[in-house]
Amino acid sequence: MSMLQRRFLAVASLAAAVGACGPMPLSAPTPTPVSGITVLDPEGRAVTVPPPVLTAVAAAPTDDPSDAGTFAERSEFPIAGNAKPKGYEGYSWQHFLDDAQNSVVRVALPDADERLTAWFDEWAIDVAAGRYGMSVERVPAAAAAAVVSDLAEERASNTGEGSIDLVWVAGRDLLQYRVMDGLYGPWTTYIPSLRYLDPADDSLSKGFGVAVEGAALPWGRTALVLRHDPAAVTAPPKTWDALWAWIAAHPGRFTYPAPPDPTGSAFVRAACTALAPDAAAFTRPVGDAAEAALAPCWAKLLDIAPSLWQGGRRHPASAAELDVLYEDADVDFSMRYAAGGATTSPGGDQGRASRTYVLDDGALTSTHFLAIPFNAPNKIGAMVLANFLLSPEAQFAKLLPENWGDLSVLSVPLIPEAWHDGFAEFAPPSGLDLTALDAHRRPEPSDGWAAAIDEGWARRVAGR
Repeated sequence: MSMLQRRFLAVASLAAAVGACGPMPLSAPTPTPVSGITVLDPEGRAVTVPPPVLTAVAAAPTDDPSDAGTFAERSEFPIAGNAKPKGYEGYSWQHFLDDAQNSVVRVALPDADERLTAWFDEWAIDVAAGRYGMSVERVPAAAAAAVVSDLAEERASNTGEGSIDLVWVAGRDLLQYRVMDGLYGPWTTYIPSLRYLDPADDSLSKGFGVAVEGAALPWGRTALVLRHDPAAVTAPPKTWDALWAWIAAHPGRFTYPAPPDPTGSAFVRAACTALAPDAAAFTRPVGDAAEAALAPCWAKLLDIAPSLWQGGRRHPASAAELDVLYEDADVDFSMRYAAGGATTSPGGDQGRASRTYVLDDGALTSTHFLAIPFNAPNKIGAMVLANFLLSPEAQFAKLLPENWGDLSVLSVPLIPEAWHDGFAEFAPPSGLDLTALDAHRRPEPSDGWAAAIDEGWARRVAGR
């Protein structure tokens, strides 16, 4: 009998002793704290184990002094009854952990975000390697679009095995991956950390209206945030109507980057969805109704244009240029819409005691994901690493401003109680209220709408 089987038998017997043994298949987690963890015993039966029992079994000594423990010590149990990854139907999670050891997982991340790459290199790689006994290598990519392009060429040329095992996918890139059938899947339902996601949160299953369908694992959130200096703006506008009124009352003190800059495009999309007479229109495909849905947006943006910086005749070309204007006190607000940008300062804040916030009647948000290319050579290692990167430990480390500052996708009531205080009490130095952000999230329109809004802004606003 293997050491793993002995531990499972111990789990089953202890669980039975406390009256917790029996079949209890779960198809998805529910947004309430769990009182037990459902696992499969060596005979394939579902057993619900109270966490204290699990801890006792995991801590039990073994006859192997080199035993570093099994996944029992990390509570990494796939949700009983959920589908196993495509092509690995006969595997258990322990098989994945065993096969991932001594393997190399190559992860493609855009190298333009220095905070992301520094945190990944200095923390994520070391912790994952030490915990799972595998090597992790970051593959620099000039941009996410470069990975999409390379994978499209590999798909078209049928070159066989690729060179990337796991890739970061921004929500807007999902459509391109899905169109070329570039992702492996489905695989995410078997990931143990999936139990920490709220199954009712629709934003975790779509990116810009494109369904994930088990081919990408949510990893973080992006939110449109405004930033101001309380010394200069003592009562910042908290709603869209208040923002329009503030702009009109303070000529020259506000502006936004020109689309297609990602932050500028997000600001215009957020304004258009807030001003539309029927917000549900943006959940449907772009069609003949687009002009009617967007007309109030163009009217409002044209109305405020004379009150913008430089009379609205010119917009900053990028969020970075807007940051400079803000740091030089030429304008009173900056903004950011980027992964890792919500809990950290978008600019240098040279002497400014800046605060970050979201509007009460709608904060545009999107989800970014981890995905496995269709031709990944180490799909098993990629799944093990992705599971770790979704764990409470990694999500909290990613959230800290001194690391990356990227928002978590986890539902706090679903994570282990030991992490509750850390997530609940977390307050970025910028002052962003994560509870308010969660309450006021507004999903991205579909990618077709995003393109239509960019084109409409260039024609109707910039080209006035």
